[in-house]
Amino acid sequence: MSARLCSAGVWFGRLLLTGILCLALMNCVSARDYSIKTSADYSVVVDYDRTMEEALQAGRYAWVNTEITSEHFKGIESGKGELSIVLVELPAHVTIEKVIKMQIDKNPRPGTIRELLAFAEKYPEVQLDYAIFALGSKCGLYRTEPSRAWDMIIVLPRSLKTGRLHERILQYFWPYLSSQGLKRFVNLGQPSSMKRELYNRCWACFVRID
Repeated sequence: MSARLCSAGVWFGRLLLTGILCLALMNCVSARDYSIKTSADYSVVVDYDRTMEEALQAGRYAWVNTEITSEHFKGIESGKGELSIVLVELPAHVTIEKVIKMQIDKNPRPGTIRELLAFAEKYPEVQLDYAIFALGSKCGLYRTEPSRAWDMIIVLPRSLKTGRLHERILQYFWPYLSSQGLKRFVNLGQPSSMKRELYNRCWACFVRID
């Protein structure tokens, strides 16, 4: 009996120590959230009257995601404006929402795709080192995925009539700049799912508010 009690005590002690270490790690991550890196300011002139296709053509990219169109990214701004853009690092352990909130507290707002493309047109070399997102613009796309096995019981009778055994799921993607060698791309993706071994760092463009 005493041996069992001793074994249970050791097990409980290890469990308690694991919990303490987890709390300590969470506190460390929370503290690191507030050390997000930012770049120097970049001066950019943005022509909001240009269509998405014109902006992409001016950037001379090697490849562009075909979903990046004027239809999917309708701008509400008009005219021309000179902006000050700052790049903000997107650490893997910090959510997009938290990064945006932290930067808004410091004055910048998330940059849009038109502002990102204007930045890339003037400073094409920057995207050769990083993936850079425009968190101020996002595109909702439907992806067709096989229905989950436990859903089959419910959807099977209807699916036999319609011939569909798949479900459409709405997902949101943000535009970003990337590269391979000297080739520059414009793509859609989600910062949280980026392969960090391919991109040493992920950044987002923010616009200074006067």
